[in-house]
Amino acid sequence: MSHPILRVIPMFVEIVDRVAGEVVELSPEGASRGALVDTVAALSRLRGALDMADSRFAAAIDGLDDHGLDAAGVVRSVTHCSSREAKRRSRRAVAVAAMPNVAEGLASGAIPAETVDDLARAATLISPDTVDSDQKLLGLCGSRPADLAAREIRDWIRRHQNTNDAERQLERQLERQRKARRASWFTNPDGMLVCNLEFDPVTGAGALARLDAETDSLWRSDGGRDGRPNEIRTAAQRRSDAVARLLGVASPHQPDNSGDAPHTGRVSTTVVVVADIGVIDGTDPNARCEILDAGPIPASVLTQLPADTTWHGALFDGPGRPLWLGRGRRLANNDQRLMAAVRDRGCINCNAPVQRCHTHHIREWQDGGATDIDTLALLCPRCHTLLHDGHIRLHRQPDGTWIARPTAARAASTGPAKIKRRSEPRGPWPSDHLEDAR
Repeated sequence: MSHPILRVIPMFVEIVDRVAGEVVELSPEGASRGALVDTVAALSRLRGALDMADSRFAAAIDGLDDHGLDAAGVVRSVTHCSSREAKRRSRRAVAVAAMPNVAEGLASGAIPAETVDDLARAATLISPDTVDSDQKLLGLCGSRPADLAAREIRDWIRRHQNTNDAERQLERQLERQRKARRASWFTNPDGMLVCNLEFDPVTGAGALARLDAETDSLWRSDGGRDGRPNEIRTAAQRRSDAVARLLGVASPHQPDNSGDAPHTGRVSTTVVVVADIGVIDGTDPNARCEILDAGPIPASVLTQLPADTTWHGALFDGPGRPLWLGRGRRLANNDQRLMAAVRDRGCINCNAPVQRCHTHHIREWQDGGATDIDTLALLCPRCHTLLHDGHIRLHRQPDGTWIARPTAARAASTGPAKIKRRSEPRGPWPSDHLEDAR
């Protein structure tokens, strides 16, 4: 006698094929913004359900004892995806099977598949039960975009790892990354030289700081704050020209070559390493230690910093609430910009790197707002424009940080969202780069 599931599956496959055909035929033409938003949300829930079903059936394939292909092999064969994607989906299947609360979030569309993948890694490093029982963590994962959730998950892993194991793992990871460093280049069909560089996060942060300094120099020569630098060349062209100058090659932009040559020796650049006092004095080696925009690093890296490294201290009143960094002026000072970077770690809406962000006054200066660290937040140019156009609104969290959420009225509006980006902020920081919002 056949198992009931064997009779249901053919019917299910038929239903899926029919629904897929109907979904493909859906047309957005003439739909209002509200209807479009609702449809995207419905498709997201459907995608979550399909991801959940995909994981469940992949786990069933791995449970077969028939000497056939494993789940990753089947997924790659059937969907023609890459080996990397097939293995990712196979790992997701294992994680979902061991974490019912995570599975429920995936099935409902509350937790996207890419966040589930990050939770799967956390489960591997800590334990599935610990991850699945942490309602605060799952709540964050269900309320934030995947890139912001990934940062929360990394912090969660660090807090839950055994101190010695965490440090050793970071050291092994840095060693692997340094061994994997590479550079390659090729000529594309248009005759353009394309270069790929891969650095470990410590080396990469220093290289980016140097590139930012040279890019800032070119931004200033193009007119800077008081001019129209983006009408002379784009930010991407400026970065390309900065690389050429650092390599000692003439820039395609002729005015660059008539001015000062780039610095080829050691120059002062800014790389921000954030380390809790417990890491520095040894009382809590498992506390936060990371390079902004690069991620966690082993505490041992602190002992390898150059002798002329400048250290900045900051006092906090509870988690993430600075007490004293200076007030009483319209533009944020260097310490405030630095602290905003340490606290927000990038754009609070899309997680864009610190180097691309403005410091925004939560309450506009002209409306009586104060230049206080508690009323400043980092936003990239695009999200800054979204905020001023009313598409997003900032909300203060209990720990003193800020989070951006879509404005309901705008989400349901019948008019399209027309976004004109503000100028991209310029090079190195904290002295200049985190441009103050007007």
